[in-house]
Amino acid sequence: MADFKIEVPISVKGDKATAGKGKVEKLAETFAKKAERMLSGIGMGKEDGKGAKQGWISSILKTGGGIVAIGAAILGIVPMLKPILNLLRIILILFFLPLIPLLKPLVKGMGACIKWYPTRMKQVAEQMEKLVNAIGTGVTWIWENLLKPM
Repeated sequence: MADFKIEVPISVKGDKATAGKGKVEKLAETFAKKAERMLSGIGMGKEDGKGAKQGWISSILKTGGGIVAIGAAILGIVPMLKPILNLLRIILILFFLPLIPLLKPLVKGMGACIKWYPTRMKQVAEQMEKLVNAIGTGVTWIWENLLKPM
């Protein structure tokens, strides 16, 4: 196989490494100012008591720390409340235990209710439709005869 080399003449005038340095720094500074203005509009990046700016990450960390503290407090209280809740559950069971014999007639009554409920609801729906039509007619009459001529 033949090895060949292609040479491309390139000429460099001046120091290209530092030529755009001022432009990049200016662009970065402009971007930082706009970002700070935008974040301060939503309540982030404000000054603390010492005059230093708070970043949005510190705001998020403070909020997260507060949530963790509340969660830890709740998790610390739950084991202390467990015996009280168990006692409350036993009291409620003892309170409603005498009402259990009433459940069988209550369930039978609800079953009897199911037989007449659909027909009664159909009648109620028809009456409501008539009522809504009457109200609509009355509002239309008031609008056309009293309010519209004004």
